[in-house]
Amino acid sequence: MSFRPANLIAWLSVGASIGLAVPALGMAARTYPSISGFLSSPSALNAVLALVFPWVGAAIVSRQPANRIGWLLCAEGVVN
Repeated sequence: MSFRPANLIAWLSVGASIGLAVPALGMAARTYPSISGFLSSPSALNAVLALVFPWVGAAIVSRQPANRIGWLLCAEGVVN
């Protein structure tokens, strides 16, 4: 994989979404103390999706920088 600014931006979106999702998971764990309540909470589901979407988007963008779906997935993780 060669260095491209698009790759850097895409993988930075993954890092930003991790930085935003970890506190969200912590707050969801405090709100829903039981494991069954935590796993079914919308906050936990949003935090997990906020981690998956940009990772898949960055993988797509690193191969095909002009792919719009990859960029949308990267943005979805950060703004979610």
